[in-house]
Amino acid sequence: MSTKTVSKTRGLKERSRKSPNGRSPRTTASLWEKIDELIAPIPASEWSKLPKDGSVNVDHYLYGAPKHQP
Repeated sequence: MSTKTVSKTRGLKERSRKSPNGRSPRTTASLWEKIDELIAPIPASEWSKLPKDGSVNVDHYLYGAPKHQP
């Protein structure tokens, strides 16, 4: 199954980009486009439940380590 077929199957947006050798264009979705498609259905109310200091205290939230001050 080609990359183009897989991307369409997953419903991801696609964009054209020249290949590194500049010869033939290929259709791919960028990482940010893929992420955007995956998080789009999540309502804002769910995002507001995430901790504001999650990046600083990731070890606390995952493993129970003591919290650091942000």
